Formats: sequence, structure tokens, C-alpha cells
Amino acid sequence: MILGTIILGKVIIVGLALIAILAIIFAIGIAVAIGGYHMLLSPDDILEHREDTTTHTPVGNVVIDASTFGGNIEVGDSDTGNIEVIYDVHATQGHLADIVTGTNYSMDGDTLDINAVARLTSDSSMLSVNRGADIYLKLPKNATYSFTLNTNGGNVNVPDTSGASMSIDTLGGNIDLNNVSYGSITVHTSGGSIDADYSAANSSFDTQGGNIDLHAGENEGNINAYTSGGNIDVWVPYGTLFSVDASTTGGQVRYGTISMALSENNEEHIIGHTGAGEGNLSMSLQTSGGDVDLSYD
Repeated sequence: MILGTIILGKVIIVGLALIAILAIIFAIGIAVAIGGYHMLLSPDDILEHREDTTTHTPVGNVVIDASTFGGNIEVGDSDTGNIEVIYDVHATQGHLADIVTGTNYSMDGDTLDINAVARLTSDSSMLSVNRGADIYLKLPKNATYSFTLNTNGGNVNVPDTSGASMSIDTLGGNIDLNNVSYGSITVHTSGGSIDADYSAANSSFDTQGGNIDLHAGENEGNINAYTSGGNIDVWVPYGTLFSVDASTTGGQVRYGTISMALSENNEEHIIGHTGAGEGNLSMSLQTSGGDVDLSYD
């Protein structure tokens, strides 16, 4: 009788413990449902944002040097008619102050120089903290632009602009140029693809880890494209007179129905030129990990 009573008591205790555990689980579920989940997360899991903005009255010629880390650089149309530099800063909770932004405007003759920077403060050395900043350049259409754009952790997107020169460098993202026209274009990424619909007398595209797709609008000048980890596809204006040196160590070189005189002609390497057409375009195309395709647009 006594033994039965002891066993029954233990069963009751275990049952009450299980009920308590279920109640705790239910309470946690309710907390999550009403947004209390922030109390269950580490501060390292929560991102905070801050937006910094500067504006300037537009002028006819603008030179922009923009640099950031851990984020993208995007060029777009201005809704206000002014030049706007917008920083979307993000950081792990409690670390927004680790990032400082600054935009300097100065006039050089009839040209406006803009230097835009997002950077870490000198005492911000915690590598485990998630931090970065996107830069948005909102620009009027009635001006010419020269760009030097750098980010060590994001994509770069530049549409619908024209000017003297464009230089882009990113350590970890894709580069997209759409309907741009410049005297010279230099593009480098060490971790993404390059997609360009452009016009430039001299252009150079280099990536260590992606494809290169080029729609070139000029039938004169130079095109240099190199990738160690993808395909190269180049379209030039129909009927362009050009010379080309194209090679691959991991695929095929193809030129469709374009008629060329070739001094080197095998599956992985061609050197040659067209015999007729307009312009005078020189191309050097090289990949060590994909195909090269050359076509008339």
C-alpha cells in the first residue's frame, strides 16, 4: 500500500513537470506570435538601419567618386531635380555608430566634384559584427557624369548616363551597365558577373568569378574582356570591321556566320579579322573557364 502511494506520488510529480514544460513552450509560442521574439534573439541577429542624405543643385558636368563597404552602389533618376546622395547604413544592433558617412561637394571651373564615402570608424575592429552601407546616387538626366565607384562587398548598377569616363571596382558583386555611353569604361569584379549594354571607344572588363555579357554600341576602339571563371558573350554592331584575338582553356571559341580571315583557328583559339565593313574595332577576349561567343548585334 505504501509502495503504491509512493509510485502514485512520483507519477503525479512527473505529470506536473510535463504540464509546466508544455506551459512554458506555449508561452514562448505566444511571445513569438505577438512579436516578442526579439527577446529570444541575440543582439547579433538584429539589424538596425540609418539613412543619411545630402543634396546639391545640379550643374552640367559632374565627377563622382563614391566608395563603400558591405553594400551596393546604385545610380538612379532624381525625383527632385537635384543631385542626391543617400546612404542606407545597416549594422548589428548597437553598432550603427561604427559607420560614418560623408559627402564633399566642390566646384572646379564648371565641374562639380562629389566625393561620397561610407566607412568604419577607426575604433571599430569587431570582425564578427554585420555592418555595411548602400549608396544611392539620384541624378538629373540633363548632365554628363564621370564615375569612380568602389565597393568591397556588393553590386554596382549604373543605367542611362553618359560622360567622359567610368571606372568600377567591386570585390564581391555583380556589375550591371544599361544604356550608358562614355569615352572609356573600366570594370573589375573579383566575385561576380558583368552585364553591359554600352557605348565606349575604349572598354575593359575583368572578373575572377563570373560571366561577361557585352552589347557594344561602338564600331571603333578597343574591347578587352577577361574572366577566369565563366563565359564571354560579345555582340558588336552589324557589319563592323574588326580584328579579334579570342581564347579559352576550358571551352570553345565560336563566331557564328561572321566571315573572317584567320591566322589561328582551332576550337580554343582564334586570331583574325573581317575583310569589310565600317569602323575599326580591336578585341581581346580570354577565359580560362568557359566559352567565347562573338556575334553581330
